[in-house]
Formats: sequence, C-alpha cells, structure tokens
Amino acid sequence: MRKITTNLSLHRGGKHIALVSAAAVCFVALCYGLSGSIAAPGFGARESYASAGQEAADGAAVPGRARGYAKEQEKLYRGFTYVIRSGKVHILDYAGNDMANSQDVVVVPGTIEKKPVVSAEILGAGGKSIDFSKCAKLQSLYAEGLFFDTVNLSKNKELKSLQLHESGRTTALDLRGAKKLENILLYVEDLSSLDVSKCAKLKKILLFYTKMSTLDIRGCKALKELEIGGNTGCTITMKNNKALTSLRYY
Repeated sequence: MRKITTNLSLHRGGKHIALVSAAAVCFVALCYGLSGSIAAPGFGARESYASAGQEAADGAAVPGRARGYAKEQEKLYRGFTYVIRSGKVHILDYAGNDMANSQDVVVVPGTIEKKPVVSAEILGAGGKSIDFSKCAKLQSLYAEGLFFDTVNLSKNKELKSLQLHESGRTTALDLRGAKKLENILLYVEDLSSLDVSKCAKLKKILLFYTKMSTLDIRGCKALKELEIGGNTGCTITMKNNKALTSLRYY
C-alpha cells in the first residue's frame, strides 16, 4: 500500500514526481515511476479547472442545446426538457426548480416515452436530494450549479462519464455501483467523501475546490490521470496503480 500525503507542495521533478521536503514520498514516487505533468509555478487551480472543463465539454457525450438540436425538437416531461435520438432519451435540462435552498426531492426518470434515458444535462437545480437510481441505462451526466444534499448514483452501472461543475451542498458521493465509469470531473465545494473503490475501469479523476481529506484509489487499476486542485490537503492511498502516469496537486 502507498500513501501519498499531498498537503505539501509539488514541483516539476523532471521525469518523476517529487514532493518538496518530503523525502519518503519522493522515494515512493521514484520507485513506482510516477511521471507526467505537474502544475508549473503560477499555474493555479482556476486556470486548470477552466482548461479541463473545456476539454471535457468538447468530448462530452451529453448532447445539450449546444449540440445542434432545434428548439422544436425539445419536449417537456415533469420538468425535464429532453430530445429523442435513435430511440434514446437525452435530458437537456431540469426546470423543476432553480433554488439552492430548496428542499425538493427530485427523481430523474429512467425512461420517457418508453425509451431509456442515456444522458442527462442539468443546469442549475437544488434541493434535499436528486435520485438517478431509476436511470439504469444512464451513460453520461453533466451538471452545473447542482446544490443537493444527496446525489444518488449508487445504481448507475452503465455510467461512463460524470461531470459536476461549480456545485455544492453534496458532502459524499458513492460511485461503487458505477463499475463502467471512466472519467470524473468534480467541482463540488462541500464534497468530503468520494467512494470509487469498485471503479476498476476509471481512467481519469479531476477534483477541484473540494474538501477531500482522503482519497483511496486502490481499486482503480486503470487510472491514468489524477488531478486535485484548490484543495487544502488530501491523503491519497494507492496500491498497484500501475497505469497511473500523471499526478497533479496544487
């Protein structure tokens, strides 16, 4: 087992990752050959988040209004705006509420017009909880301004991409059920617990401005890239993460 305490500063260590004034961690990094990009001096979390967010949006599976759907193609179901393409439902937004202090319980439908929901985009919503457990075929979730105490993604076995941008109130995310998950980008200010212990196919984790103090990636055998920005301190626990080539912390 490897534990890397990342509340120390990182610097560009040539071929390998090094932690300033942390000889033991430097030794671990060198022994295990962790290499890749380290945040250059002056390169902050805000800039990196903006860059990562744009890159993720460019390759996102979620269609959204920016994907060229005509307004007349959009339909409304229980507050959810959606379109149907090739027999599959793409949720474009949720208009049920836009209040960050709402106590609403939102249940996202798994099917609409007897067709499966495969992607969802939600721009500004809040409440007590939002539940995606009925979305058995959901592959991609993109959200901005999501302010729920609980986000239930525990049964989304087909989920491959998860992005939560500039969100809050959610303190814990359990993603153990998302065994096909490949990419995570989270900017959730109150997030302190993230469980990815059974996400064996996860390739990329990008965390910005969270309250994470520990992160266990021992079960993420396919993980290639890990980035934590704007965090005051986080201990990363590793074991046999042989695919990991890029670690950024700042």
